Amino acid sequence: MLNLHKNHLALALSLVLTACPDDSGGSGDDGSTGDEDSDPTNGSTVSVTLTSTTQTSDTDPSTGPSTTVDPTSEGSNETAVDPDSSSGSGDASSDSGSESSSSGGTDDDTIYDIQMGVIADGTDVVVRDVVVTAVGSTRFWVQEPDSGEYSGILVFANDRAEELGVPALEIGDVVDISGAVLEYQDEYTEIDVSTVGTVEVTGTQAPLEPELIDIATLGTEATAEPWESTLVRIEGAFDVTDIDAKYDEITVTEGTDSVLIDDFIYNAIDDSGAGEPFEGLAVGATFTAFQGPVNFFIGEYKIMPRSADEFEGFSPPL
Repeated sequence: MLNLHKNHLALALSLVLTACPDDSGGSGDDGSTGDEDSDPTNGSTVSVTLTSTTQTSDTDPSTGPSTTVDPTSEGSNETAVDPDSSSGSGDASSDSGSESSSSGGTDDDTIYDIQMGVIADGTDVVVRDVVVTAVGSTRFWVQEPDSGEYSGILVFANDRAEELGVPALEIGDVVDISGAVLEYQDEYTEIDVSTVGTVEVTGTQAPLEPELIDIATLGTEATAEPWESTLVRIEGAFDVTDIDAKYDEITVTEGTDSVLIDDFIYNAIDDSGAGEPFEGLAVGATFTAFQGPVNFFIGEYKIMPRSADEFEGFSPPL
């Protein structure tokens, strides 16, 4: 009987030892710690749950990788660029070239801006409603209707003169011009229409009155340059002190001041190509007034009379 009880006890003890888990604290097959496995009632449950979670995360293709970044998160390192962002380098509203007065080619280009250097050499321009003040065979002069300093400019057509109707222009015509700013030999500003450009007569008005200046104004660049290509008038008591037959220029003097009268439009010395020369013109003759656009060439500011009528109060030498 005693042996039977011993056998039962041994059997019971064997069963208990077989059912109890290892409590050594080592890791289970799923990587869980020994502490989690020490409870025999939930050890396997915990192990299964963890294993299931891991498998779902790694194998379910619908969930995506576990490291996906939420682009709305403040901590997101998302670098995708919003194409509508106003700070993007491709923003079409970039303000480069927004200054119309420096880029030219707009409806508000003026002779004032060209002559004052606001619009640079080589820039395409469109000037509107300017008035013709003088006409040559291959070029003409125009002026802003309000006149004043920096208001006049030469328009150079060269071989396109006939095509553009330059010879048919008349003083007082109102024109629109498209062309390119040209600083001829770095000293004389023009609108160049000799290659491309247009000249359109849009109306007519009374000829502009010349601006009254004194002879000393043309004696220095600082005071003369603002009047380049502008129609001016000089009054006083002038003596003809030199006639240069080579260049067809006349020097007139008042006191210590003098100015050259140019043949660029009307040749008072030898005008055989367009009419009679100025009769009686010689050294010692006198004038009381003369007028015309201002020219600048080879370092000299000069007056360009448009006809013999622009020499006033003439008296031949005694």
